Amino acid sequence: MGYEDFISENEATTIAGVTARTLMRFAEAGYLQTECDNDGLRLYAKSEVQELFGVMDENFYEQLADDLHHNRAEVVDAPLDSNTSESQQEFPSMEHNLEVSDQNNPDPESTTHLANEIPDDQITLEKKSELEHVLRRNEIEISRLRTLVDLQERLLDAKEQQVREISEERDWLRNRIEKLEQKGERDQFLLLSSNHTIRRMISMQEQRRSPIRSALEWIGLVQPRGTTAVEPLGMTIDSEQPAKASNG
Repeated sequence: MGYEDFISENEATTIAGVTARTLMRFAEAGYLQTECDNDGLRLYAKSEVQELFGVMDENFYEQLADDLHHNRAEVVDAPLDSNTSESQQEFPSMEHNLEVSDQNNPDPESTTHLANEIPDDQITLEKKSELEHVLRRNEIEISRLRTLVDLQERLLDAKEQQVREISEERDWLRNRIEKLEQKGERDQFLLLSSNHTIRRMISMQEQRRSPIRSALEWIGLVQPRGTTAVEPLGMTIDSEQPAKASNG
């Protein structure tokens, strides 16, 4: 679909009879295809706008006027013929007398009266034709508005569905976060417990004496734990005697 099949936003609002915001909502819902021109202006597919909002063809109203003009005589002449037949049945003698008088001596006043009635009938026909045309256009407008209301309801349903999906996603994320927080607390507790257990095991291992070390400590080859090394007293005395001899 090329750019020639698209119309501007102003033309679309004029054809559809709605605001630009309404068109944008339908486009966001996926009911209308949009494009952007080189200037960044939004364009709408003309065929989609006409189909979506029930817009008739441009020649529809002209064809409608021609049809009404062609059929208005058939629509209006039927009651006029019945009224004429009823009037002839009600006043047969008067009509007969008028025919005789017209043949013998035409009355100027009656001729003028009949002449004045013809334009009135034509005016009535024109008014009825205009009224039918207006009624037909009103019916088309009502149909278009009903279509618009139906589209608005579908758009509202789509928005409500979107809101429900967002709410469900929010609830899922909230539940997920709560579970992750609980898992983090459990992991932290397990980590602290493991650390405490490891410390206890190390402490117990340090306090435990192996049999070999105990034997070496008993012999005196290894210093017992928790004691400090003390030099033998005899070795200290022997080391001090040469110093005294040199002084003497």
